[in-house]
Parts: sequence; structure tokens; C-alpha cells
Amino acid sequence: MAKPSFAGLFSSNRKLSDENKLTKFVFELETLKIGSDDLIDVRTRLGYYLVSYIAGKFLGLQAIRALSKSWGASFQHHDSGWLIFRFAQDGDRQRILVGGPYFVNSPPLLLKAMPEYFEFKEDDISLTLVWATLLSLPLECWHPNALGKIGSKLSTPISMDSLTMKMERVSHARILVEADASKQLVDQVDFMIPNGVMRTQPLVYEFTPKFCTNCNRFGHLERSCQSAQSPAAGAAMPAVPTATDVPFELKRGSPLSGLL
Repeated sequence: MAKPSFAGLFSSNRKLSDENKLTKFVFELETLKIGSDDLIDVRTRLGYYLVSYIAGKFLGLQAIRALSKSWGASFQHHDSGWLIFRFAQDGDRQRILVGGPYFVNSPPLLLKAMPEYFEFKEDDISLTLVWATLLSLPLECWHPNALGKIGSKLSTPISMDSLTMKMERVSHARILVEADASKQLVDQVDFMIPNGVMRTQPLVYEFTPKFCTNCNRFGHLERSCQSAQSPAAGAAMPAVPTATDVPFELKRGSPLSGLL
């Protein structure tokens, strides 16, 4: 029996039926407007998503699939290079989101919740999640509102960790923020407390991936960017590793893990 071709596996994809027919619309205005009734509720239809980018050379899909399986998530690879992890429950997605950073064969796996109307563009690559540690923050300031205001001075606050929420580790508070890796991160925040005293709060970031603003890629800085340097005549270009070249290794780590 002949083995079916790859194209044959999708031969039924373009068959017409009543379910996939489209309707022709007549427009009174020149501007085409897509209303809320014209949109798919992605969460209801498909579940809960995290999108990710590898901060460095992509070492193949084998390790990513293994990681996705360990999370209980399904995985898709977008043609743009973005990785998509799908979860049936939002609680599982949140658990994985705040549980990082994660590393796949050394390069960090940068995760974030998929924003509304996400277009999988390169412009979105520089936005990534980082944990910020607030050393010796007065306990009165561990309220979600206070932490949210401090986080808003950094970028976009996402959450606090569970030990901060339960006040079970009083040496420092820890918050997750979405930051633009192409910009210098704030290293301190000044704020006034109710007794009128101005306080300068130092910040330590748990993990800040290298980001090159020259090629808009993670994994290196501008001074070592290959795209900004012309290769010498006859020089061999480095080979791109595949899934079979490198045995996969899944890691989870943190430079500040001793503070947990």
C-alpha cells in the first residue's frame, strides 16, 4: 500500500461545506469595520494561551514538545517564530506563567500571556516578563495596590508571587512585570508613604535577557551582533543546530533562587 503524501494529509482541508461558507456583505461606508459580533471568542473556542520566544538560537522542536507535555499543554509553532502553548484551564496557564524563568538547552524561554489581537510580529518580541525583587520593602507596602503602583513605575505589573501575597518571606517582596527588554530597566522607584517620608526603593531583577536593538533579537547585545558585521571573504557561516543535533535538557533556574 502506497504511503500517502504530505499534501494528501490535508487534501480535505479545502472542501466546501455549509459550515465553512462565507457571506458577501454590502458596505455603506468606505471604512471597513469589524464589530464585536464578528469576532471569535478565542478563550471559549480554543482555551488559554501563552506565547513565547527563544532568547537565542532555536535548538529544535523536540525539547519544546517535551516541555509542553510536562505542562499539560498543547503546542503549536507559528511561522513567524513565536511558540504557542494552549491550556484547557486558566489556572494551569497562570501557574506556568509565574513559575519561570525556564531554560531550554540553556537559552531562556520567554513567556507571556497572549495579548488581545496579537499579530505575532517581531515588534512584540522585546516585551517580556521579568521578576523584580523589592529588598527591605516596609511590610505596610505589601498591599496589592502599593505593589501595583510600584510595578506601574517599572512597566506593566502582572502579579506578586505567593510568598509575597501570604507574607511568608518578609525579607523582600517579589512582583512580576512585563518589561521592554530594548530599554534600560528602572533600578529604583521613589515614593511617598502616608507619614510624609519620601522613600527610595531599590530593585533587583531576577533575570534580564540580552536583547539586541540592532536586529531586534534576544540572545546577544549590539556589540556582538552578527548582522551588523560583514563576514570575512570565504568565512564559513555557523551551522544552525536541529532537534537531532542536541539532546534536549529542560531546566528551571534563577540567579536569586537562594532568596526564595
